[in-house]
Amino acid sequence: MRERFPGYYTPSDEEFKKLWEECLFIPDANILLHLFRYGSNTTAQVLATLQALKPRVWIPYRVGFEFHRKWRDVDQANRDAYDKLSRDIEAQGRKLSGLFDEYTRHQTIDAQKEKVEIDKFIKDFLARIEASKRKHPKLEDAHQVLNRLSNLIGDAVGATPSEEQLAELVKEGKRRFENAIPPGLRDAKKGRFGSLRRLFHLERSVRQGQGGSEARRNHH
Repeated sequence: MRERFPGYYTPSDEEFKKLWEECLFIPDANILLHLFRYGSNTTAQVLATLQALKPRVWIPYRVGFEFHRKWRDVDQANRDAYDKLSRDIEAQGRKLSGLFDEYTRHQTIDAQKEKVEIDKFIKDFLARIEASKRKHPKLEDAHQVLNRLSNLIGDAVGATPSEEQLAELVKEGKRRFENAIPPGLRDAKKGRFGSLRRLFHLERSVRQGQGGSEARRNHH
């Protein structure tokens, strides 16, 4: 049964050793996009790790496509976060302060004093957010991350899928969703096949020669 259901068994030490020596490391699009969300130290660590694994780092075509389509939005969203958060906090501060309007004549609640404390907290918070904004990486830094990642992965990218392959993907996706078969199951609610696309390209590469000859050709 072990041969039929290998996923339910813990690999032996020898199997783990072979796995680490021969496997491909395939980050998904989110792992790559996180490079524009992490702090500079974490980003550097991830890139260094990928660099150390470089002979066996490979990505499906769809991962590369999704990454290039979204990285600017991710980077810009982080840049916009300071102003958005400041506006939202100011709005919440006004609401919080307004809660005391009906208690201006209360035996023990000093409404005016509480409003002053709320105002002080909001101002201190906004000052910290502004300080963080000034320390945010420059746009040039984001492009350096992009260029380093691009050079690191190089040509280790899956081939562009044909129309026939995409049609097969959609057919397989519908079958999986109808039968609640992962991966990609959660994408059913979103009306798309994101996770299945990654699976599709990976399965294609693995089918072409034991262990993924297409992937290996792409990264050598």
